[in-house]
Amino acid sequence: MESQNNPLLSWMDFDSKLSEEIFDSSKIINDGVIFANASLAKVLLDDPTCPKENKVFLGIKEGHNTSLSYQTTQLLGTHIEKMLSK
Repeated sequence: MESQNNPLLSWMDFDSKLSEEIFDSSKIINDGVIFANASLAKVLLDDPTCPKENKVFLGIKEGHNTSLSYQTTQLLGTHIEKMLSK
């Protein structure tokens, strides 16, 4: 199956990382469940009046009903620690 026809494959091919912080809404894609244009992250990232200093936007390439990987939980933990220490 080609990446263009399968949103999950296109998401997995997008980058080799399982999760990463995103700063640009163009990295948000349809994942087969949530459309990019319907995501809260896209709306907030595209809104110039939205204060972003207390927000973290993470792109996570894992299924909606699967356990999070070690890499993803480490990234989440790192961001939570940073935000709590402010």
